[in-house]
Amino acid sequence: FPSHDTKEMSWKTAKILLDGSHDGWRLPSPDELDEMCDELLSKGLGDLTETWYWTNKEYDDINGWMYDFGNCGYISKPYCRVCPIIPNKNRVRAVRDKK
Repeated sequence: FPSHDTKEMSWKTAKILLDGSHDGWRLPSPDELDEMCDELLSKGLGDLTETWYWTNKEYDDINGWMYDFGNCGYISKPYCRVCPIIPNKNRVRAVRDKK
């Protein structure tokens, strides 16, 4: 995984910038962010911040779903790990498939 976060941006902007056409960089799936949480954040690696990150999961034409690194690994009601959100700016952690 890349070692640095981007600045905050809207989901639509992130989706346009990370469409996979720039050397394969794209928005991560919720499962990939979950893996980062478990394998990197929990061990103090990867330069991740305990805040909200965009996923590649679409909510509607301009909104995506977000992942909460602040509660990595802890699920309790009414909290949900991946929640829909109105247009907002969150962090982005780009990923690409291994070659």
